[in-house]
Amino acid sequence: MLKKHSILAVISLTLLCSFAQAADRGQGRLFLGSTQIDPKDVNDSLEAQSMKKLDMINQYGVEITLPAFKFIQAGFRYTQRMVTEEEATPNSATEYKTDLTQQVFAGVVRAPIVNRDYFKFDVVAGAGATSTELKLKTGTVDGSLDKKGFSSPMAFAGASVAVGYKSFFFTIEAGYEHNKVSSLKATNINNAAEDMDLSGSYLTVGLLFDNVPVFTK
Repeated sequence: MLKKHSILAVISLTLLCSFAQAADRGQGRLFLGSTQIDPKDVNDSLEAQSMKKLDMINQYGVEITLPAFKFIQAGFRYTQRMVTEEEATPNSATEYKTDLTQQVFAGVVRAPIVNRDYFKFDVVAGAGATSTELKLKTGTVDGSLDKKGFSSPMAFAGASVAVGYKSFFFTIEAGYEHNKVSSLKATNINNAAEDMDLSGSYLTVGLLFDNVPVFTK
């Protein structure tokens, strides 16, 4: 699976560089936000151990795109996601907690609908791979669930609006992400969930830098 994703990444990068040969300027985005999640099997286990369930995961990341073909922008997005939850009833005498982290590397395509000096609106879609780890410490468990190596697929689609002037914009993006992590590896956790569904609606805010140098000739 990892080899397959690596091959796809190399092919995508080669295509992007080919599209970008005639254009050395593109878009850069910095963003942060959150995704609403409900990994049912994992949450059932957490609640059975008096831990808070996971219902939201925070994220921040960077995206770079370049003009591709005639009407779209294509590029890559890297996202770091994380959330920490404590016991359902906080207890200062214990340090029980759940830590969930995930890295996402995805190819992305944007189709501009409105492109003005002061306002932009586009639709976006992408697909890629994730590397995920959940660490759990309770009164009876001190272990982890993971699927690393960017070996789990994901995909997303959404839309964004941006307000600013010429090259600098404030942007908001909303959409839905399919992100189900299967065949989890359990370490020191008995009867562990095999899957963790982190799919859900997402919302991010950030900065858009338009018409910025990406390649130098």
